[in-house]
Amino acid sequence: GASSGIGLELLNIFKTNSKISIIATYNKNNIITNKNNVNSIKLDLEKNFLILKKILKTHLPIRIYYFATPKINIYAQDNKNLKKYKNFYVRYPLKILSLLKNKKIKFFYPSTIFIKKNSSNYSKMKKMGEKMILKNINVNHEISTLRIDMVNTKQNLSFFNQNLPSFTQLLNKNREYQKKIFFIS
Repeated sequence: GASSGIGLELLNIFKTNSKISIIATYNKNNIITNKNNVNSIKLDLEKNFLILKKILKTHLPIRIYYFATPKINIYAQDNKNLKKYKNFYVRYPLKILSLLKNKKIKFFYPSTIFIKKNSSNYSKMKKMGEKMILKNINVNHEISTLRIDMVNTKQNLSFFNQNLPSFTQLLNKNREYQKKIFFIS
């Protein structure tokens, strides 16, 4: 999920380091870059998980930044949205970790401060995702989760016209964010 929002901001930070190889996935919003170290791949997790499986198995060791997300609607309390959120925030990340259970990886799972303040299906599944991912840690996996504060993205859950910082601005100011995102001890 590197085509918009926080995933795109992080991609823009990483791609400035030409010494690292980056695989950036997108579903609907194509990633356009002239950087030789970025390989963008169209990937719809709901339809073709095998593409991701092949990428993961052929690029080890690997750091995974899991920003895949469906359209978020905090007011949709129906089973269809609940299932979609469960797939994206619980099932798919656990499937990735399971595929690589015997491999050394670093896995970053972003979350949101909204899971403490909201009882929507989205919040419930993000909270469950955090819990299940941290429960499934093994010796080969270094997992980092971070509840990110409100930032200016098109997926923002706030309906108020606020002057919110970008993710990059938060990252530049917050040492805890830097430690968790860049796996700094």
